[in-house]
Amino acid sequence: MDDVAVVTAEIAALHRGRGLRRPDLHIGPGLHAALQLEPRASLDEVRDHLVAALRASATSLPKDLQLVFLNAAALTASDRSLGGRLSHAAAALDRDPRTIRRRLAQANVGVATALVRGTRRPVEMGNAWFIQEFEAITDLRGERPVLTARKIAVPTLGGVHLVKEGFGLPRTSPDRPDPQIRVVEGGHVESISREGESVWSFLVRLDRPTEAGVAREVVLEVTVDSRDGLKPYTAYSAYRACRLVTTTVHFPLDEPPSQVWCHDGVVPVRLADESPAATDRLVVPDENGCVTASFPSPQLGLTYGLHWRWR
Repeated sequence: MDDVAVVTAEIAALHRGRGLRRPDLHIGPGLHAALQLEPRASLDEVRDHLVAALRASATSLPKDLQLVFLNAAALTASDRSLGGRLSHAAAALDRDPRTIRRRLAQANVGVATALVRGTRRPVEMGNAWFIQEFEAITDLRGERPVLTARKIAVPTLGGVHLVKEGFGLPRTSPDRPDPQIRVVEGGHVESISREGESVWSFLVRLDRPTEAGVAREVVLEVTVDSRDGLKPYTAYSAYRACRLVTTTVHFPLDEPPSQVWCHDGVVPVRLADESPAATDRLVVPDENGCVTASFPSPQLGLTYGLHWRWR
């Protein structure tokens, strides 16, 4: 049996008798692995985690299957027998008991699939997502610059819990502190690893599993120890389809840049240039020291954003 079949069978066994209300609740090895439970988790911890996971996974089901599943699991009906709980579902849907049993079998497979997918290898943001909007904000006003990336993305794969992200800085001295990385909206950072002198990867656990075609917003924030650790640009290289890219830079009022220019679809190597080209559009910070530029429908393979020179 594959993982989904194993978990489906274990979920079906949970519906028997009092369902999740039974005092001697026990889950099989498939569910234990899918829920990523600690080996020594207490019965209360297992029950709480299981209930939360099943409720979340059931939201991906059609409404009729969701109703049947929640009744069968004793999450919305408290009858002591599975038959009694399914009778409530049959009455609510105006269907015969045999039809309700078939729908419960379908629901079990759907929930098991969502649970197993959530434990598979994390997907990189973009590999299973269409990036609808991307906004990069660089705040240079404080002693420690703050870089924010806001993504509105449409997942092409449902049931995903973990997303892999990456972040790079120019090469710095070995004793420089690592950047602080956190998720402001959409989930939380589960783990961070350094993959080289200047590259970090981190896993984001989403606040709920993905639903294919349903847009999600994820906001990431990176704080670095000083402005010296940054290149003088905020740019997006369009390696994946994206509807809209927006870049914003907040400059300190007491130390404004001498020049700011836009990269509106240039080859990525142009970021190495320290001065604007004749084709680049110069822009001026507003009275608050802020510059914003938007780039609709960026062309794949080209770079978009803001570049500046301090002196």
